[in-house]
Amino acid sequence: MNEKGGCGRPFPLPAAIGKIYKTTMTHLCNIILDIVAQKCYNQDIRLRADSPKKQEDNIMKIEFTDREYRFEHGHAPKGRGWWFFKFEGHEFEATGTLTEAKKKCREHIREIAPKDYVGTVYVNIEP
Repeated sequence: MNEKGGCGRPFPLPAAIGKIYKTTMTHLCNIILDIVAQKCYNQDIRLRADSPKKQEDNIMKIEFTDREYRFEHGHAPKGRGWWFFKFEGHEFEATGTLTEAKKKCREHIREIAPKDYVGTVYVNIEP
């Protein structure tokens, strides 16, 4: 009891109500955790507790840059055309949409790169 004669709460809770409250809050927390886990699973997001080390760190990454193309043409590359790519002393060309050309370029890089190569290959889209 405190100095006002109460028990520290606005009104005393019977033990049964306290148990219901505690059980309900635990249940709500579990529901929220399930929803978050499901959203992470749907969006292919891995929680750090589930995966301490990513396997993606041991593969070759290929990133395309379009800085020179943007400078030359004044806009981002898009659409159909004859595309030229330059990377680490190699050149590659492909026709079709930019997405198709990037796919062909990725396949070409994986063919010519050493099998144990780990790191990032930066590919420049030539103007």
